[in-house]
Amino acid sequence: MEKGQISNTMSVLLIGLALFFDGVQVLMTFLFLGWLVGLVAFMTFWLLFKLLGISFATPKRAGIMGGGFIIEMIPFISALPAWTLAVTLIILDTKIKKVAGKVAGITDISEKQKPQTSRPEDQQRAA
Repeated sequence: MEKGQISNTMSVLLIGLALFFDGVQVLMTFLFLGWLVGLVAFMTFWLLFKLLGISFATPKRAGIMGGGFIIEMIPFISALPAWTLAVTLIILDTKIKKVAGKVAGITDISEKQKPQTSRPEDQQRAA
């Protein structure tokens, strides 16, 4: 598996872990300890995604993860399944980029193609 790719099995495991954290957080919210579970969940998912080669340098992924963290820090609103939503959105974002790259014929979505030249002397310089 290439770096930055998430297999279907890993996707299911990550979403299952997010559901587990959300379930524990619902129980802990009523004891006013939901924030602690949210903090542990944030660190866990950040580490797991980093180990899988997923970068949070894009505004979309940083916003998704940050938004999930903020929602989980607010008392009683933290009972919402924000971690499950955040993890699912990051997985979908990663898979969409992989599919878009295949459709466009690019193996690496961030890869820049060399400009096409029409003059023979330019083609010799490029080679």
